[in-house]
Amino acid sequence: MRPLNQQDKKNIYNVLADAYIEVVKRQQIGKFERRSLSKKILEKVEAAKTADDIKLFIHDLMKNYPFFQFSEKILTSEVQKIQEEKVIDHLQKFIHSQ
Repeated sequence: MRPLNQQDKKNIYNVLADAYIEVVKRQQIGKFERRSLSKKILEKVEAAKTADDIKLFIHDLMKNYPFFQFSEKILTSEVQKIQEEKVIDHLQKFIHSQ
């Protein structure tokens, strides 16, 4: 599986940031939990090596913070896009090697 690059991680951060801002606006999370959640998001996305790592993180995030479910489709779509780009890259390399 293709490793995540910085642009992939930036896209995931952006989606999570939008969801996070919405959660704060709705006052669904307290100050202490905001700090903890922010740190967790930054650490987990930075440590992620592949799209599967992000999928696991999203799953854990939804389990522990159900208010993120409204952004699940966007997050899943972003991960799917990363995986599709990986497949396309492999196909292009194969075609050009022939």
